[in-house]
Formats: sequence, structure tokens, C-alpha cells
Amino acid sequence: ADVLHTVGLLRALESPTPSQRQRSALTGAATDQDAAVLVAALLREPHADAAGALQWALSRTGDAALPALVEALDAPDELPRRRALDALE
Repeated sequence: ADVLHTVGLLRALESPTPSQRQRSALTGAATDQDAAVLVAALLREPHADAAGALQWALSRTGDAALPALVEALDAPDELPRRRALDALE
């Protein structure tokens, strides 16, 4: 069941529609197992509203996302660095 939940979340967060990605982040029951999927989606999210929803979902995963967010601070591109910094604040 956990794997199916994660696969569903991954697919929803890959939607071409920002509002769908935002809805998926807000309505999913985020667990620490979802942290990697949520971090990856956050780091590539170009839309502020969807990014905010992803940050909120990440806050519900506890400390599971911290290592990936800290690592993203050294990303070569600005967007992932900015998203990681915002999530860590």
C-alpha cells in the first residue's frame, strides 16, 4: 500500500498543470517515506503556489527531508538552491 501511495503521489506531482501539483501536495497524507518524492518535486517546481504547497507537505514529513534539502543548497542551478533554502527556513 505504501508503494502504491508513493507511485500515485509521484505521478500526480509530475502533472503538467501547476494547480494539479499544488492540489496533490495539499491533499496527500505526507509521510517520511514521501520525503524524497516531495523534495525532488519541490526542487524542480517553477510555480510559487505549487512550491509553497510542497513545502507545507514536506513540513509534515519530519526530518526525513533534511539531508536532501541540505544537499540541494550546493546545486549548480539557482531554482533548486532557492527552493531548498526556503524549505529549510
